[in-house]
Amino acid sequence: MDRPKSVQAFLILYVVSVGTAVAPMIRSVILAPESYSQPFMLVSGPIILGLYAGLGYKIYMGKNWARLLLALGFVAGSLLMLTKSTPQANPAPIPALQWVQGIIQLACVVLLYVKSSREWFLMQKAGGH
Repeated sequence: MDRPKSVQAFLILYVVSVGTAVAPMIRSVILAPESYSQPFMLVSGPIILGLYAGLGYKIYMGKNWARLLLALGFVAGSLLMLTKSTPQANPAPIPALQWVQGIIQLACVVLLYVKSSREWFLMQKAGGH
């Protein structure tokens, strides 16, 4: 079975999602308050983005565990984002971009769980290419 269009669309949205994470990271490093460790941010940011990109690659290659991990991460991240109520607790440099990224990630998760995607992941898990 060929890769479904829903998984192909996922990849496009996923790349956009990663892109929307880069601008706030760069801005955070440049404008980081004294309490933030800039060297830590310079090292951890690219590592986190690399892991995130690797997860997207594994999903695109049909790894069901990666799809589940993304869904769990989305739920956990959404709960964290929704529970941050004060401006001090939410230091996002571009808050609107954070919401846009959340919506894009929601679309990514939905695309991975539509019928055609579920069937394809089941076939990949069973060893059918």
